[in-house]
Amino acid sequence: MSTCFMTTSLFLLTVQHGMWWDKVKPYCPALEHTIRYASSIDTLRTGTRIIDEHRSKEDRVSGLFLVVMIAAGGGAAISFQSLFSGVIGEKLGIIESVFIVHLGGLVLASALLLLIGGGSIASWRSVPWYALCAGLLGVAIVASISYAVPRLGLATTLTVTIASQLIIGAIIDHFGLLGATQHPLDLSRVIGILILFVGTWLVIR
Repeated sequence: MSTCFMTTSLFLLTVQHGMWWDKVKPYCPALEHTIRYASSIDTLRTGTRIIDEHRSKEDRVSGLFLVVMIAAGGGAAISFQSLFSGVIGEKLGIIESVFIVHLGGLVLASALLLLIGGGSIASWRSVPWYALCAGLLGVAIVASISYAVPRLGLATTLTVTIASQLIIGAIIDHFGLLGATQHPLDLSRVIGILILFVGTWLVIR
């Protein structure tokens, strides 16, 4: 008890009267040990916090990289699908190309639905009616690409398609249309769209 009282008293004297630690330390080794212990705990906590923040940042970067790679894979799939549907459209016809493409998609999607599932297709009535038109838009997408690829080439067709997607997407994001989360246009996005216009013109000219 007396040691604790002396330790506390000397500590208060040091703080209140500005006594130098070198003068106090010889008389109170317990206080020195306490301060060193507290400093080590504080250092450990700081280090742990830094490590946690670093790991959190790494997790965010890894998650973003994964999403970007998935999107890039989807873009590559669109390129090959556009090429293949164009070949089918040129050889068999546009409607036939649409039918074959969607038939293959139906078979694969049905297999994945039966084997994996994970959602709740029975709740389809909760989906907005306009969202259920995605399949109809898919027909228009495949038909237009099947028609354009043999005539414009794959790169030009995809460039025009991507430019159109970005413009429509920017409008939908800016106004939050059709239930989309609103992301207003800013200067950087406008500049990006203008650059895309220039790139599109360079490709199709």
